[in-house]
Amino acid sequence: MKASKVLVITFCHDSNGAPTAVAMFCQATAKRVREGEHYERVFAALQIRGYEAPMVHFDEMEAPKWMIDDWKGGLIDGAKYKNWKPLPRAFLKEARERKSN
Repeated sequence: MKASKVLVITFCHDSNGAPTAVAMFCQATAKRVREGEHYERVFAALQIRGYEAPMVHFDEMEAPKWMIDDWKGGLIDGAKYKNWKPLPRAFLKEARERKSN
């Protein structure tokens, strides 16, 4: 399956040490999502931008509804809602099936 744009919301610290949340898109295949590689890529990208660990990541498949709603409402910085399209059903099915096996 081809790569899709996966939304990842991360709770971390900014360069001043203050807690924050950041949304970011990451291109990944279902296989790479199952293996958690999208989190590693987001971690590296955020570090380059000055964000600091510890980091806790939630992709759009596991983020609670309130987190997605906060992001849609502009309460979480980073990637913009207008650029988001939910993952295709086939992608979700493949990522979930193999992740649970």
